[in-house]
Amino acid sequence: MASPGIVRATIVGLILAAGSAIALSAPQPSGSASRGLTTADYARAERFMSWNTTPLVFRNGVSPTWSEIVGLVPEAALFEAAARHVQLRNFSPEMVLERRVRNAIQGGETVSGFIASVASSSPTPGGGSVAAHVGALAASLAQMVAGLTAGRKKYAAVDAEMRDVSLRAAGLVNELSALVSKDAAAYSSVSAAYKLPAEPEEAGARRKEAITHALLGAAEVPLETARACARDGRSAR
Repeated sequence: MASPGIVRATIVGLILAAGSAIALSAPQPSGSASRGLTTADYARAERFMSWNTTPLVFRNGVSPTWSEIVGLVPEAALFEAAARHVQLRNFSPEMVLERRVRNAIQGGETVSGFIASVASSSPTPGGGSVAAHVGALAASLAQMVAGLTAGRKKYAAVDAEMRDVSLRAAGLVNELSALVSKDAAAYSSVSAAYKLPAEPEEAGARRKEAITHALLGAAEVPLETARACARDGRSAR
């Protein structure tokens, strides 16, 4: 078995390698010497460390007795590390009570927070949620343009039309924003259905029925998103 000193030295080497991997993973703008680290960079570093150091530590029979954080660390990295090491199934940061309360107080998740969630190793939010989010942004732009037009003498001829567009766009913003979470929930339902026991025969039949129901529900959500985006496009003409 490797000595604790060798293991510690190897882990330090992996930490340095993780930092180098981050620095080299993203292209540098021409003429620039460095760039700031993003939450996605931190997420890659955390996964790199977990995948490489965990097998090394347990294979050599070493039990960590303490650890520390130097400087600042993204919240998402702590959530991911905790969920991975205690082997939580279907974990999402939205399950954390304080996070839900904070989002409610702040009026919802920030754009940077949503991007960090997409970049994380969690399967949700995924492509369906991103599509709905982009659709909501498009609708908000239509609402902005309609709001800038309505009430101005120069556009008096289309004032009523612009007010109607603004109202419809606001409704689409709310609908598509809700579909962001709905898509993630649909994925979780499919994942849970596939994890149901397949034996005995009765349980297998219930599992098959649950999978079919979950897949149909998951297919309906992107259709709702597509329909809402189509209405969004017609409003923006």
